[in-house]
Amino acid sequence: MILETVNLNYSINEHEILKNVNLCFEEGKFYGILGPNGAGKSTFIDIISAIKNNYKGKVFLNGKNIKELHLKEVAKMISLVPQNFYLDFPFSIKEILLMGRHPHKKFLKGYSEEDYLMVDKIYNKFNFNLLNNNSVMELSGGEKQRVFFAKALVQDTPIVLLDESTSNLDIYYTHMLLKDMKNLVKTQNKTVISIFHDINCAINYCDELIFMKNGQIITKGPLSETINEDNLFNLYNMNFKIFKNKNKIISIIPEEENLYEKI
Repeated sequence: MILETVNLNYSINEHEILKNVNLCFEEGKFYGILGPNGAGKSTFIDIISAIKNNYKGKVFLNGKNIKELHLKEVAKMISLVPQNFYLDFPFSIKEILLMGRHPHKKFLKGYSEEDYLMVDKIYNKFNFNLLNNNSVMELSGGEKQRVFFAKALVQDTPIVLLDESTSNLDIYYTHMLLKDMKNLVKTQNKTVISIFHDINCAINYCDELIFMKNGQIITKGPLSETINEDNLFNLYNMNFKIFKNKNKIISIIPEEENLYEKI
């Protein structure tokens, strides 16, 4: 396994956010985390990416306690595409992408030719020249999200974390970028861990799913074991209809009657 959490607990002012979370992640798999708002999904991502460290329990990265690793070592292993972007300086797109190469930069040395080639490759792949913007601050939310997706690819880590990273994207870019992630899992043996609110996106791209509710893992495993009416009801407190074609799940829709009246 490349990443493991053992008895992970996290609280804020005695309010438990995560409760005894034990998970193992392997190379070459796409994992999806599903759960209602407030389940602890983003907190979990913040902890395994070393953003938060005031937790109880342990996180192991390639067998090493992540708290004992320098942040630069973690950044060589894990890249994160966050759901929110706070920029207060007019960086260009290429400057943002080049930040993804910082963990690979040698001490007291500038960026290498390989770093610049990687930036140009991803910049062209994403057709950023069509945006005609000098500053990332001038971009729309969806365009910024694409830039930070690209930065994660430039960072070129074995683990990629996606924290609701398609929330501002249209359908085309959502599927294009998730397809890119899936391709990296298959061709480069990367591990992708993504938070989803769209169940149908999750079943299209994930190898395994993790259902999280009230800070706890209520079920985990391949789609054949996790996707059923009982598990979905336990997760969201509502009924779902699951459509299959030759035993493959193709679509999931809410079946709850009078849903809007209950809201």
